[in-house]
Amino acid sequence: MQFDSASYVVLLLVGVSGFWLFRRRPLCRALLLLVCSLIFYMSSNWQVAHLLLGITFLDYVSGLVIAATEVPWKRRLLLMISMAGNLGVLFYFKYFNFVGSNLAALGSLLSGEAALYQPRDIFLPAGISFYTFQSMSYTIDVYRRRIPATRSLLDFTVFVIFFPQLVAGPIVRAATFLPQLLHRPRWAPRRMTRGLFLVVVGVCKKILFADLLGMMIVDRVYRDPSGFGSIDSLLAFYGYSMQIYFDFSAYSDIAIGSAAMMGLRLPANFRHPFLATDPSDLWRRWHISLSTWLRDYLYIPLGGNRRGWWRTQFNLMATMLLGGLWHGAHWNFVFWGGLHGLYLFVQRLVERFLPAGRGLRAAPRWLKIAFMFHLTCFTFVFFRARTMDQAWTLLSNIFAGPGDTSLRYQHWILPATVLVLLGHLMSQRWLPSVQRAFMRTPELMVAGALVLITGALGLVSYGQRPFIYFQF
Repeated sequence: MQFDSASYVVLLLVGVSGFWLFRRRPLCRALLLLVCSLIFYMSSNWQVAHLLLGITFLDYVSGLVIAATEVPWKRRLLLMISMAGNLGVLFYFKYFNFVGSNLAALGSLLSGEAALYQPRDIFLPAGISFYTFQSMSYTIDVYRRRIPATRSLLDFTVFVIFFPQLVAGPIVRAATFLPQLLHRPRWAPRRMTRGLFLVVVGVCKKILFADLLGMMIVDRVYRDPSGFGSIDSLLAFYGYSMQIYFDFSAYSDIAIGSAAMMGLRLPANFRHPFLATDPSDLWRRWHISLSTWLRDYLYIPLGGNRRGWWRTQFNLMATMLLGGLWHGAHWNFVFWGGLHGLYLFVQRLVERFLPAGRGLRAAPRWLKIAFMFHLTCFTFVFFRARTMDQAWTLLSNIFAGPGDTSLRYQHWILPATVLVLLGHLMSQRWLPSVQRAFMRTPELMVAGALVLITGALGLVSYGQRPFIYFQF
């Protein structure tokens, strides 16, 4: 079920209305959220819904048993069983064919004989990378004694499969979400209006920016980069970075706004990432729920920065490589993660040997932002391309001369792309003012404006293009 579909609007209206109707009855509220979440997921993934429910039940039971025993080795064993279940399911559906084909290629290389791997026809469940990480983090937190194990299977199931953020995040922590299900929500019109504003902003980002960039520029160039000149390739170079930002942040905005309309808080997932001044700053702004998850459940357990400078760099690189692999079973994603690991390594190398206020560290902020933006765009070429050859072809085309343009309306695509980027970079100044004006508007006018906006966006929709992160 797509966020920009009539069926989601109906589901959201039912969820919001029922939530506030049963605001004094926590059991009814939780049952309503469970039913809405199952309808949302099973509308397009009914054949693998049992996996989602199976992982949920496994971690619920694991949390209870871990909390009930004090024997260290038993606690570790139960944690390993939980993690093996989550990672085993993730491995089979997402990485089985990837590992099998690479092992076959390695065997051919070592033996000198051709070995063909016949990939299995494995259906990739939507959101599997997100809900396995979210559910697994609960068990780890219970093991670490950071949160108590919940005794309500219903509440825990709602935590794992809450429909606004089920498929593409933000990845939510049990410590912040489960307590919200226990407290009686207070009716707050401003929170409702703010949530509605985020939903409208998200739909606009998706249809007016992300889908338009994809349809007019990105998809056409990346389909066969060899057929395009430098200007077209440069537009795709910048265009995909903006497309994936607007697309993914649109999903996060709609998810956070939908939850806010039901009185529930989800964590922020983006903070103007293209204003980042260095690689570390980028990961404090981009896909925040994943970067903090990798920090807390991978980087720190590996040793973090507690075992010397070189071990810290190893831990960072391992985290980024695995973070890249998390996005997909393809070497392009591993290379993308490795580039970000290299960026972080170079940043720490400069900070270690170059005094503050000297050289690159003394550059003006706007120059640091521009430099980091281009580094980010460079990595996204490998994120988007189907093969490494395709990525290098597009990059080489940028410097190969103008060539014959193949994109229609190129004379307005370039300035429009620049304006969209400038609008994003300045949005931290003007967007809060727009939000305040929206929240001061009478409710009847807001409802009317929403109907008009929804209708207008429906007219310019481009066939309900799936959100990019649905593939992860």
